[in-house]
Formats: sequence, structure tokens, C-alpha cells
Amino acid sequence: MVIIGPALRRQLKLANNDLRTNQRSRLGYVPHPPRTTRWLTIMIHPTATLNRCQNPNFFMQATISDHIKVRFDQGFDVRDVMTGFESRWVHLGNVSTTVTSVDMDELLCPYKVDSVNLPESSGRTVTVKVQFASTEDAIKAVMDLNGIEFAKRTITAKLSINNSSRGSTILADTDVQLVWDAPSRAGYAGYETLEDARAALKSLNGALLDYLVMTAQLYEGLPCVHAYNVMLEPIPANVTVPYLRKFTNAKDVMVGPPNYDSLDRAINFNVLPAPYKDGKVKAWARFTSPAEARAAQDDLDQRSPKIIGHTTLSCRHVVSVSHVLSAAMYKKIRGDIGLLRLSWQDRYGSCISIREHTKENDETGPTHIRLSSERPELLSILKYEYEQLLHGETVTLEKKPLWDDFLIAPAGRAYIGQMQAQYPGVHIEVHLHSRTISLWGPMVMRHRARQEIVRKVVELKAQQLWKIPLSGKLFGIFHSTEFSTLRGLLGFDNCILDFGARVLVVRGNDSAFRTACDVIQDLQSRQGDVANPSENVCPVCFGEAVVPMSLACGHRWCRSCLTSYLSSAVENRMFPLKCLGNDATCTQCVPLGISRRLLSAADFNAVIEAAFWSYVHSRPDEFHPLSHAGLPTGVSLRSPERRFAVPFVSHPHLSSVSNRVS
Repeated sequence: MVIIGPALRRQLKLANNDLRTNQRSRLGYVPHPPRTTRWLTIMIHPTATLNRCQNPNFFMQATISDHIKVRFDQGFDVRDVMTGFESRWVHLGNVSTTVTSVDMDELLCPYKVDSVNLPESSGRTVTVKVQFASTEDAIKAVMDLNGIEFAKRTITAKLSINNSSRGSTILADTDVQLVWDAPSRAGYAGYETLEDARAALKSLNGALLDYLVMTAQLYEGLPCVHAYNVMLEPIPANVTVPYLRKFTNAKDVMVGPPNYDSLDRAINFNVLPAPYKDGKVKAWARFTSPAEARAAQDDLDQRSPKIIGHTTLSCRHVVSVSHVLSAAMYKKIRGDIGLLRLSWQDRYGSCISIREHTKENDETGPTHIRLSSERPELLSILKYEYEQLLHGETVTLEKKPLWDDFLIAPAGRAYIGQMQAQYPGVHIEVHLHSRTISLWGPMVMRHRARQEIVRKVVELKAQQLWKIPLSGKLFGIFHSTEFSTLRGLLGFDNCILDFGARVLVVRGNDSAFRTACDVIQDLQSRQGDVANPSENVCPVCFGEAVVPMSLACGHRWCRSCLTSYLSSAVENRMFPLKCLGNDATCTQCVPLGISRRLLSAADFNAVIEAAFWSYVHSRPDEFHPLSHAGLPTGVSLRSPERRFAVPFVSHPHLSSVSNRVS
């Protein structure tokens, strides 16, 4: 079902009811709107007729790498990109079921709205999904509408983020973290000599005793247990004197009174498992809304309830993002997660945390990573830095992704295997569609591997490029018959056909250039340059079009030549794809519908991705590509304020409403 916005609804009231019914039920095609009207992105239906598919007013929306939404014009020309880090959708919650579409139109009239989805429900409230004309309009609506009274109810407004549908990331903004002292007491151990006391300090400081991690220090004063005394705190409340004497290997020990006896009666929610560092128990409580979580913080923070021995309870409303990593991915980045945790603790202390949890004795199971902070703006930055670990380190040169087609050739794959063997622990992946190289592994070894790859690619690019023009009939015949032969002689990545300029590009030394010239001269001597008098001439092979395909410009192609031209775009990356008629001067783009009919689903998707990544790489100042394996390939906006996948900072002004976004 196509959801129709208020502006369109008013237009359709003037039309025939049957036309309106047909229009709304059609899954694929909607007539292109006037320039003054803002419409929904349009999908091309796979069973559309050829004439419809050649209509220049039709666009196609595709989803790249599971979460990047791209709108394509004819010839695979990219018109619009939504990276998954912005959204035009807003969810209005707690809306009364008595609200009608007219009421919604009145509420949303100050904004530019594309569509409103008002569901039917037998309950008391519903969630209304609204698509705005732009991300900025959606953000403004969130700021204006969240918490207002509407139809005798307080509604919520939350921005819906285009996260991956794989569901590996979960945002929680209704949690409260509670921190209090664990059941504990102080302990004192006495030793005969200073050397014994110092040896005890070395062995006991940071040691785990039951559920607590102890600290140990020399002290003078009361109680005086022996000649040289070591104070241990915290130690568990249930530790006995005989057990402590044996554990510390001391001459004598004493214990102080416990703050309280047990956690059993103190809690009935999710407590993080022992050991408890710094003697602090940490737990999580989840509420039904962010407002309730903030109210709990205001009511409970800094209280000293009797049930936890009148120790001070810290209660903070935090926002967290949870990720699930496969065992293989966690193994790749485990060391880097530890370094990131240390870095953030040095910068921000305890107001932000990174926690890992894997089931005990389950080496092949997933690991849960939880990033939490009381300050959403810090969590946004942390999440970005954490996701860089998932993406791997992208090899760059002069701030641009480093790439050479050598890497996808057999020799290139062998070279990557050699690098992984040479640098143990380093994992290298080459991404054809995004044309990037990603590295994981220990920092020092990764750095050495990166330097070696950069050196190799720079060396390859230093080889000379030769451009050999191929005009007229020769270009088509060469493409059909000799191109694969020459690639076999010189290497797949050393021969490229530029369809637009009708040029053969050869990379290599003088010998490679002479080899290419010999092949072309031999082809000329065998074929000549005889013009084909027929008007039914294919612009690629310059022969009579076989199983002809006609474009809107009137030029006819062989079906196989057009298919080959479309498929070669994955390697050539010359977009948009235009007709090569009139010696490649025709400006007509190849219709998307024809491309979809000729190519297999896999080949069509490959061209879609090639067009998108070509668009991204041609705009290095606008986009920041992120690629990794086992997770969605990403691309974010270059602007530091807008490059995060967390919804809080998808817009410079959004941090002020971070607790309203989900």
C-alpha cells in the first residue's frame, strides 16, 4: 500500500474515485509530480512494461548494504542518498485513538509532510508514523511536538533512524544505572617484618577475594595487629578471620564491622555479575519511558536506604547502545576495545562505560557489547569510535581510500594472502564494490601491513598509462573479440576499455604497450574499416543489430552488446550510462527498466552498488566511506557533527533533544 500525504490527498479528491483506488493500490509506479510538489521516493516494479521503464520521469530507490537508501535516475545516475544516519520519519506516540486524519492534518500543518500513517486500533493509544519532506523538518517537529498536549494526551515525538534491519544494534533510553557499596568490611593483616608486609602488598593489591577486588596499603595506627600492618579494603562481609588469615598468610588478622550483610534482600533487578571493582555494585533498572527513568533518578539519587546499610545510592538515567558481535569479529577487535576503554576512562572517567559479556565456556557464541553514558553527546562520539573498530582500518593515501584493481586479480589475491602470513594476527579484506581495503589486528602489526600495502599500490600506480584510441567499427569488434585475449596477455587489471572516450587504457612498460598495439594492428588488417550502410547498426559492434533493443533516442543495439556494456560498468565505473550512438555523443541515458530486464538480479545489484560507490568516491569531501565484513558497509557524511550512526547527533541541533530520539 502506498501511503499518501495530505497535499496529495487534497489533489486526489478532485479526481475520479476509481483512478484514486488504482493509484493507491499500484505497488510500483506513481506519476512523476510537478516540480512544486514534494513526493515520496518511487520504486520501479520488476514487471513493468518496457515503455513505462523508458519514461524519463521515473526513479528507482535501492537499499545499498542493508541500510543506505539511494535514489537513482536513468543510466544509474545517483540523485539522492540517505546514509542511514539521517531520517525523515518521526514516530508520534501515545496518540489517542479518537484522533482523525483531519486532526493530524491540523497538527502537522506548520510542517512540510509527505505522508501520514494513522493505524486503526482497538486500544486507547496508537503510534502514528509521519514522513516529513526533509530531515530538518523532521528534527524541528520532534523539538516542537514532543511532550505537548494533543487530544487530551501528552504525546511523544521520536526520530526514527535508518539502522540496519539485521538488528545487531539496540538503543535504550529508558534505563537507570544504580551504583552502591557492596556488602563489605575492612580487614587488617599483621606481619613480623617490613619485607613480609611489602611482599603481601604485592600479592594482595588487586587480588580477587570472593566477589570483591581488594586494595592493600601499609598503615600505621589502630587497630595495631602486629609490628607491620596492611589494611585491606573492601573485603566481603562474609569473610571469617580464619579464612582471611590463611588467604593473606599473615601472623594475625582483624576485621571491621560490615556495612550490611547480603545483597539477597537488597535488590530485585538486573545486577551486573561479580567481581565488583572499587567495592561498588552496579545494576540496571528499565522503565517504560525516558520520563519515568528521569523521575526515578530525581527521586532515588543520593539516598541512603537501610536495606543497603545506609550507604549512598547513586541513581543515574543513562542512554546505552548494545551491539552483538560474532565470535570471529570479537576476536578481531578485542584488543582494540580494551585500548578504547582505557582511552575513554582517561578522558571522561566513570561517566561513560564499555562492557563486554560472553557466556561462560562458550568460545563460539556471540559477545554483547554495551556502551553507556549519562551524556548522550559523549555516547555518540564513543559509538562512532567503537564502530570504526568494527569497520576495520581503511587503508588510505592522502586522506582518500587506497585502491588498485591489481588487488582483485589472482596475483593481487595471492599478495594479500602473503601479507596475512607475513604479519600474524592481521586480517585483510578487499571490498570490490566500495573499492577499499580494511585491516584488523594488533596495532603494530597492522601498521606494518598497511605501510607495505601502500608501498605496493604506489609502486603499481607509478607504472606508465598508455591510451590507444579505437574509433568506429574497430572499437566494437575489439570489445567483442580481442579484449579478453589482451587481458589474458597483460593481466586483467592492466587493460581497461573506456566506452565513453572509445579508448583502450593499458598500464605497464613499453613492452606491454607494443603488445597492445600489435593486437590492434592485427585486428585492423583482418577487418578493415568498411562502413555498414544499414541504419540498423549497433553502436558497439557496428554490425547489424542482432535481437535489436531500441532506446528512446532511436538508436538500436544488439541485445548482447547492450548487456555487455551494462555489465562492464561494474569495472569501468563511468556513470551515468549513456547511449553510445552518434560516435558516443548521444546524451540519452540507458533506462533503468531495460537494464533490469537484461541483467540478472546479481548483475543488476552489482551495477547499482558500483554506481553508488562511484558517486561516493567522486565526492571525498562530502562522504566518509566505511567498509567492513560481516556487518553492513556504511557511508557517513564528512561533517563531524553528522557522521554518527547514533540518532542523537544526526543533526547539529539535535543534541538538545537527544533524550527524545530513538
